[in-house]
Order: sequence, then structure tokens, then C-alpha cells
Amino acid sequence: MKRWKRLQPGRGLSCLERDVMMKSAKLLGIARGDTLMFDSMDETNVLMDFALNEYKVKGKNAIEIYRETANYNEVEMHRGTIKRCGNS
Repeated sequence: MKRWKRLQPGRGLSCLERDVMMKSAKLLGIARGDTLMFDSMDETNVLMDFALNEYKVKGKNAIEIYRETANYNEVEMHRGTIKRCGNS
């Protein structure tokens, strides 16, 4: 259990800010004001994938920003998550 909590996907991936999520949702047509309106559960996956991989801030996506700004221990702890996210 302790190992699972440490390696839980998304834990520590704090570079994905609310602003990025909301702007991504607006671009995808999922946001209505400050509310996310999903037509299906699949749309949550689409939003996360888009926000992590496609939405760019100063030419970089959230994965690239995280790789550059996280300290070495965080990167090592989340290496599997980063690899999976970077390859999707």
C-alpha cells in the first residue's frame, strides 16, 4: 500500500494547473463557464490527455514543464508516470 501511494499516477504532477485544465476544456467544448460538462466518462480521459500532452504554455506541454522544473527525487519517483504520459 505504501508503494502504491508513492507511485500513484498523477501524485506530485502539480504542473497541471486549474487554468490549464479549464482552457483545455474550453478548447474542447467541455467547459460551460467554470463548470465542466461531460457527455460521457470517455471525455474525462480526452480532457486529461489533451491537457497533459497537447495544451502548450510558452511552447511546452505539462509533461515537458514537469521534466524541467521537478527536482531529481520527484522525477525518479514518478519516472513511470512521466514515461507513460510522454508517450501517449
